[in-house]
Amino acid sequence: MFRRLVALLEQKRLLPRKSRVTALVSLCMLCLMLSVSGLLPWTERETASADPGSGIVDLTVLLSSDYPCWWAGLAEYQTIPYREIGPDPWRSNVTIIDEHTGTHFDAPPHWIPPAASGLPHATSFGDLTAEKVPVWLFAGEACVIDVHAILDKSANGASPIITTDMVKNWETNHRKLAAGDVVLFMSGYDDKYYVPLPEGRRLLAEPLEGTAPAFPGPDAACIEYLVGKGIRTIGIDSPSMGPFPGAAETHWAGLGAGAIYVEQLVNLDTLPDTGSFFFFLPLKLEGGSGAPGRAAAITDPAKAAELIAAVKAHAIVDLTVTLGPQYPCAWPGAGQGNYSYLYVVAPFNDWTNQAAPYFTRVNIFDAHTGTHFDPPTHFLPGPEFDNDDYSDFVKEVLADYESKYGKRGTSEVYAADVPVEEMMGPARVIDVTHLNGSTPASSWPASPVITTDDIKAYEKVYGAIEAGDVVLFKSNWADRWFAKAPYNTAVADALNGKIEGWASPDPAALIYLAGKGVKCVGTDGASLGAVTGKEAIQTHWAGLTKGMNYVEYLTGLGQLPPEGAFFAFLPIKEEGVRGGNGRAIAVIP
Repeated sequence: MFRRLVALLEQKRLLPRKSRVTALVSLCMLCLMLSVSGLLPWTERETASADPGSGIVDLTVLLSSDYPCWWAGLAEYQTIPYREIGPDPWRSNVTIIDEHTGTHFDAPPHWIPPAASGLPHATSFGDLTAEKVPVWLFAGEACVIDVHAILDKSANGASPIITTDMVKNWETNHRKLAAGDVVLFMSGYDDKYYVPLPEGRRLLAEPLEGTAPAFPGPDAACIEYLVGKGIRTIGIDSPSMGPFPGAAETHWAGLGAGAIYVEQLVNLDTLPDTGSFFFFLPLKLEGGSGAPGRAAAITDPAKAAELIAAVKAHAIVDLTVTLGPQYPCAWPGAGQGNYSYLYVVAPFNDWTNQAAPYFTRVNIFDAHTGTHFDPPTHFLPGPEFDNDDYSDFVKEVLADYESKYGKRGTSEVYAADVPVEEMMGPARVIDVTHLNGSTPASSWPASPVITTDDIKAYEKVYGAIEAGDVVLFKSNWADRWFAKAPYNTAVADALNGKIEGWASPDPAALIYLAGKGVKCVGTDGASLGAVTGKEAIQTHWAGLTKGMNYVEYLTGLGQLPPEGAFFAFLPIKEEGVRGGNGRAIAVIP
């Protein structure tokens, strides 16, 4: 009852969403944990909401157990806090999520079996699993086709149909669609019905029960028309591209031709009919049938045109490590039994289920697995936290930190509170490979230290770093060490002093960047913090206190010029979570 009251207050705008911690379901106890705080965060972040004048739009629904974000009958979405600040200096969550939860995409294997399987509808695209989809298919010029007129215009349990004629009418009024375009069907369905439960049952459960009209969806003929014009990326603001009935045929038509579907979008009415730059960045799941992700658009005409042209030329690179059980994508901790929550994946359904012949899986991972970001609440406690609750070691580290750098901040800024525009912008790639091998083996575990002097040396050659720039430290660490088992112990080996740690900035370097207005700093190390505890803690406190966001475990930074590329990292949008797994790209105009 209390959770429903909170949801009702939020709907009436009597309680701001960011003032509470989300309702979370415990994996072991299955008990509800909910707390409410009306205190404002103490950080140097000016706002935790998107700037409507930024020209950047978030098109993603919020993942929460309070919302109908998972498909009825499949694995329920859950995120569980399992580590809190005090006595430790950091906190994190574990997420349990189906690959088709919230704003997500369908890779061809979601409905198309592998060619060698011999199953019906198998094609060569059945082997194009989530991590193999070319990154340029996730971006392009948004072509928004308005189908609001058919919303709810159907019988209960059935979908209004988006037809080929509707697409042709858009072409008559705008231009011919062509390869490289991203077609987005806009009915406003998610914007209207993606609301807290129990009212949120109207989104999917009630149509499945036959008590309400279902969401609009294109029929197979419409999809065949689009793929015949070279369209390979199609999105919709509803839970699925497939209408009722006919969902299978619609999926077979597009996915069997190598197209991808981006589903459960919102806010498409904020985009022009054409001309904005759309990009969807999903988790990079090895063997995935698709993946949850984050969608956004850039509406500034000049910037959008520049990025659209670059993506059409395939001048876009993926900077993300692959998530897979055999990869060193999780944090093992030093020694035995210390923070070793691994990445786990389990099949949930496959193409042989005749009632619903599709493939999907459940993934379980920590919020700081693979390429991910740290929001302020990863290391900063809330304003009511008592520093005496830290362990003796952390209290000593804090006293040393505050004597050198000033007060450590507090925060209630969680992953979903961070505006997407704070994690994208002009990339300033600082080469720190000269630091590799600079620590003697006798000092391990140790990380080479990136200092303010390294940053100033870069600025001397390439010009001053400015507000809005994204600073990326290139050490090539992930490129050298990220490999499958049995060679997947790199993070553990660094933490345990068997190899040199990744290069890490000291607190002064991050405070210097924060003073220039930098909101996002990235690294191709496993963490922006060093392999040693004291240095790692202080590095996290320094930038996060200033309202910065850290993007960690990037790869492939050597593909970027020192300046001139456009960087974007988009994490999945989980309510109340203290980190965010996601996807990083760079577009090189």
